[in-house]
Amino acid sequence: MKPAIGFVAAVSAVVLATGCAAGATTKPSTTPAETASSVRTISASPAQASPRLVVLADGVDGGNGLWSLDANGKWLALAATPGATALGETAGGIAIATGHDIDMRPFSDLTHAGTITSLKWSAAAPAAPVVAIDGSPSGKLAIATADEHTLAYGVAGADGTVTTMAPAPTQSFTPLVAWLDETSLLVLTMDKLQTSRLAVAKLGDPELMPSASVIGATTFAVSADGQVVAVSTENAVYAAPIGTFLGGSQPEQVAALSASQVVWAISLDATGTQLFILSGTEAADGTVGSFHEIGYSKTGSTWAKTFDVAAPFGKAIGQASLT
Repeated sequence: MKPAIGFVAAVSAVVLATGCAAGATTKPSTTPAETASSVRTISASPAQASPRLVVLADGVDGGNGLWSLDANGKWLALAATPGATALGETAGGIAIATGHDIDMRPFSDLTHAGTITSLKWSAAAPAAPVVAIDGSPSGKLAIATADEHTLAYGVAGADGTVTTMAPAPTQSFTPLVAWLDETSLLVLTMDKLQTSRLAVAKLGDPELMPSASVIGATTFAVSADGQVVAVSTENAVYAAPIGTFLGGSQPEQVAALSASQVVWAISLDATGTQLFILSGTEAADGTVGSFHEIGYSKTGSTWAKTFDVAAPFGKAIGQASLT
């Protein structure tokens, strides 16, 4: 059985930040030999192609950091981000969470710290770090905090003040959150049969609205306009307009997954026609390694594989599209 990457994802963030956590999945930290020809260092020629993706992972100056993948399939180590626990997209940039501090960096300068916002709770702040984050067009932040014991969701304003998100999942295969619009968010929740499903949390409504399609969801992504959703299960990756999922229709399958393949993160470009899948291979002992970034592009109604590039890192936390 493939590992339950929901709390593994949360715990992996804690492992990378603190160096230890009970029950965390261990992955190799050495750079795979086959990636040597696809890696640039930060001192490489500046004439690289435009980056299309940024990944928060290990292997940068001996710790966590940002890697970018350009349009030529080359990896570039951008910057060290010691202790970072989550990576998310914002309007015009990315957000990096380190504990409860959020570093907002514009696309124009991903290598230096940007505007730092410290999250503030009206009650006691959760002990768990931020493990998922997403920015709305107006600048609000949706967050999830989690460790191996706790899970909480909130919405933060520009000043960092956090309001507890309601409704919100009490259990989640993967602690994820993404804006659909300024009042609705997409999350993963468990139904009464302990099956993982997509669900919409409309702020102020009393209950989550679970999707009737795609059971066993493990991770998801939403395009920047909130119109297209991609979701993985243990067996396949799907993508479709949000209305397909909410209406209970079967979304289009983008790719089938092999028995040993684990999807660690998914990203969509702004138009929902470019899909990036960070995929690893599960070993016999349950560890996940040999990460690859795999790209798919949609032309008309058809998805086609466009690249498959070995990754230069052994532990990954998350990724964000730059396109």
